[in-house]
Amino acid sequence: EAEVIVIADSTKISIMPSDTVVCSPEEVCLTAESPAAECIIWTNLTGDTLGMGGTLCVIPAVGLNTYIASIPGLGCVEADTATVKLVPDSLAVSISPSPAKLCVGDTACLVATVGPDASMAMVTWFDESGAEVGTGFELCVSPASAGTYTYTAVADNGCSTASAEAEVIVIADSTKLEITPDVTYWCEIPEEVCLTAEGAAPECIMWSDLAGNVLGMGAELCVTPPFGVSQYVAFVPGLACVEGDTATIVVDTIPPVLPVLPDPAKICLGDTLKLDVSDVIGSYTWQDSLGTILASDTSLYLVPLDTGSFSIIFELSNGCGTVRDTITAVVVDSTKIEIQWDPEEVLCQADTVCLTAIAPASECIVWSDLAGNPIDTGAQLCVYLEPGMYTYVASIPGLDCIESDTTTITVLPDSLNISIGLSATAICEGDDVVLTAVAEPAWAIETVSWYDSGFNLIGTGLSIVQVPLEGLHTYYAVAENGCASDTAEATVMVEALNLEIFAEPGTICAGDSSLLRVVGCPECEYIWTPSSSLDDPTIDSPIATPAVTTTYTVTVFGAVCVDTLDVTVTVEDCPECLEKFFVATGFRPDGGPMDIASNNVTCLRSEYLNDFEKIYFIIYNRWGQEMFRYEYEQSSGQAVIPEKLCWDGQMNGKLLPPDVYGYYVEVKCPDSAKPTTSKGNITLLR
Repeated sequence: EAEVIVIADSTKISIMPSDTVVCSPEEVCLTAESPAAECIIWTNLTGDTLGMGGTLCVIPAVGLNTYIASIPGLGCVEADTATVKLVPDSLAVSISPSPAKLCVGDTACLVATVGPDASMAMVTWFDESGAEVGTGFELCVSPASAGTYTYTAVADNGCSTASAEAEVIVIADSTKLEITPDVTYWCEIPEEVCLTAEGAAPECIMWSDLAGNVLGMGAELCVTPPFGVSQYVAFVPGLACVEGDTATIVVDTIPPVLPVLPDPAKICLGDTLKLDVSDVIGSYTWQDSLGTILASDTSLYLVPLDTGSFSIIFELSNGCGTVRDTITAVVVDSTKIEIQWDPEEVLCQADTVCLTAIAPASECIVWSDLAGNPIDTGAQLCVYLEPGMYTYVASIPGLDCIESDTTTITVLPDSLNISIGLSATAICEGDDVVLTAVAEPAWAIETVSWYDSGFNLIGTGLSIVQVPLEGLHTYYAVAENGCASDTAEATVMVEALNLEIFAEPGTICAGDSSLLRVVGCPECEYIWTPSSSLDDPTIDSPIATPAVTTTYTVTVFGAVCVDTLDVTVTVEDCPECLEKFFVATGFRPDGGPMDIASNNVTCLRSEYLNDFEKIYFIIYNRWGQEMFRYEYEQSSGQAVIPEKLCWDGQMNGKLLPPDVYGYYVEVKCPDSAKPTTSKGNITLLR
């Protein structure tokens, strides 16, 4: 017979007990409950088979032992695991560092070391009051105030316990070590000199030289110093709140050398006199004239109560000898240095100049230039000066109560060169021009007088502003300095645009033209807008043929000036014949060929010339003498020739002089009852 055992899906083996702790090597039996328990295989973590069936009895090794119960080949049966921990019957714990030293505000971390097997134990930390402050092998603390703090680590592995204590020493901020003796002097190399450092954590003190070489540890250092100056530093590594200290040992065989001392020492009344020496080797004192010690091995500070002078004795000793020096202190009250020189005085040639300064302690006066460069010392300064401007400052450095003085010496050259700078050489009438005197050298000018073309005085100073009228103007600048003078001139051209604008005629019929004329500047340049209905928008007299009433704007460019003019040409719907005409009131004949489109003729103009039944046009001088005549009768059957209605300012082939001439016009349309007449003046220009 054979049995087939069918096991339900997702069945799990269950080992009892699952976790066991024993304190000595003894047999431990584990029982696994599961269907088909007789098929259970027991193994360890490395896969070694330890037994079969529902029970496994073993003697565990020291430490943590793991046992697995499974049924191979049955994936529906989940294995189970049990542990047996064999704990040693002895346990030890230690803490490092101990003691731990730190500054207020820093953190110290204590580490507990457990043996023989740290993995079998749990560590709990307690402070000195017994309160639990942490668990684990490390405890980090940051005590808030200076003092000594005790912490206990208790290790427990379930069978035994062990404990250890550690101290944390917290040092107050800004603690300083003090070495004694601070400075020692020897006239021969000693066998041994011992230095003692007092302060926080003396057992942690480290000694080194200035190069950082470690010489020893602890509160005391004994050395054999070499010849010369040796310095030793005591400090506590890792504790920034503990300031180190330095001791000096001097080994010498000769007396000390006096340092350089101020003599005299100058001070203002009410100020503090400070006398200081540095880099001296030896012990020193400051004494008054009676030998009373005022200060030892430090700077001397005195506040004199009255003006005058007094003596201070400096004494220096290095164990091999003593040297002394006497310093005179000068106390002065508030005053001002006075340089004896009139800055208004001017020299006209190179010469030697001597300046004298009057002040207390005048022997201490320092002469310098404006840049602060020292020149000489003492009450008098003598210098040889070439032409130029020189500024000298007399002061007593270190005495704020004595105000410095400054003077300027001017040595003028024997010649002066001046020119005139213009803001513009040509201007438009109404604008201004700035004239500036430019001299070489610039500082040599004292006065500048300005004159116009008639040499009338128009101003003084380095520059003037003028608003001249049209024409050419010459200006003169006369520069003087008491030693030399010079004159310069400059010319300014002033332009004026005196313009007039005409539309001839100003009213036209649609499809007809009008002559636009600008009178007053034939040499100017022109730009007319709008330009689409003009034959040439760049001349002074374009012909306009507008389709509608149009205002034309012309910009006139002279040599300097720019002007803008407007004229309107009115366009009307006209009948076949209107007795409308126009005669220019001025023209400028030039003797050249007649050009009715230019300004060298004056004409009777009308868009109805060929419609008139009758035309009569006459020009005469101021005495009534006839200069020009034109007559036309439509009945003659001839066409009107516009050029025949123009006068070129000539009579009998000769150009007439500029003058005002009169004219008379008579025109008649065919359907008019009587003619239209007009008379006026024409100006002939040159």
